[in-house]
Amino acid sequence: MFVATTGDEASSEINMGALVGAAPHDRPPAPPKWLEDVLEELNSLAGRPFTHEELLAGEPTMAAAHQEIYERAKAYCVWVHDGVGHRQYDRHRDPTDPRAVISWFSSLTASTIRRALTGLADFDGNREAPPDHEGAAKVALLGIDRSYAAWQQLVTDHGLSAVRARPCLEALAWLRARLEAAIPDARAFVRPGFDEPEAVARLRAAAASRPPERAW
Repeated sequence: MFVATTGDEASSEINMGALVGAAPHDRPPAPPKWLEDVLEELNSLAGRPFTHEELLAGEPTMAAAHQEIYERAKAYCVWVHDGVGHRQYDRHRDPTDPRAVISWFSSLTASTIRRALTGLADFDGNREAPPDHEGAAKVALLGIDRSYAAWQQLVTDHGLSAVRARPCLEALAWLRARLEAAIPDARAFVRPGFDEPEAVARLRAAAASRPPERAW
């Protein structure tokens, strides 16, 4: 329908009428032999399933020392969504509700931590453009900050016991400390459309003056 409508519209234009009524162009020439060989090889490979070893070779990797950071982030995400008595966090959609904040950032933090740590392992030191792994780590750290504040809000405003919140706060504090140590320049990353150099300066000043985390 789109093609027919477009053809009708084009034929009504003075400058397009001749083009619409013209005979089709000749068929394009056959590709050169070398290109035919490449395409044949690609088609042959596409029809063969990958081996387990080939699939593993294509997986991004991270340093062994950083594997625990990702595993703990993933465990926290699973605990929030599937832990006994915590499915309630998935039901809240109001972005101002701390339970919605916790639910949203639990999976985002795990995925961005993985992206940051695999990107760090693959980083070649080229800083002509801002390193992607630092940007991913910044998103993860901001998610951790928001999640930490949301758990505190559940205690102060929603009646959650401090004892129940403590493991979550400790898990998030651990993730934050380890990720900042692994990628120390993450918070200085300037996100286009979100951060400007002045905003980064304020972030650094706020981090330097941040009081010690409250013990629960």
